Amino acid sequence: MGLKIERSEFTDQEYIDARRKLIENIDALSMLLQQPGFGRGDYSVGAELEMSIVDDRAQALPLNRKVLEQSLDPNLQLELDRFNLEYNLSPVMSAGTPFGKMQAELENALAELGDIAATYGGRIIPIGILPTLCEEQLQSAAMTDLERYRALQAGIQR
Repeated sequence: MGLKIERSEFTDQEYIDARRKLIENIDALSMLLQQPGFGRGDYSVGAELEMSIVDDRAQALPLNRKVLEQSLDPNLQLELDRFNLEYNLSPVMSAGTPFGKMQAELENALAELGDIAATYGGRIIPIGILPTLCEEQLQSAAMTDLERYRALQAGIQR
């Protein structure tokens, strides 16, 4: 899940500082992974699912904010494009039937989101990249209006 930020423009020094912090975090993770006993204990499983909102011809519908606003599910997040959503499944213990638990959670979430999308003439398709996208849906105008995505775009264009 992405971090909420308040602005999309940063100074050269802020980019340098962010890079340094990233390297520090990678180094800290590397040290953690090398510690004896790391990762021992009960295992859990988690996942996220990318979804697209489409019309009856499987064309992208830019409704992610409307669907999010009507959903009561805290595991649902906006994604990069206005027709994308991300569902972060609750972690489950790997013992027993973890995939059955995940399936039940996803089925409930997809049913709720499908009902919401249907009120706008849409439906939810659990897919990472919608194969019916056209060029205009790959432009910045299709991007979800959040500072973190504007910052990402600005950083890429630097």
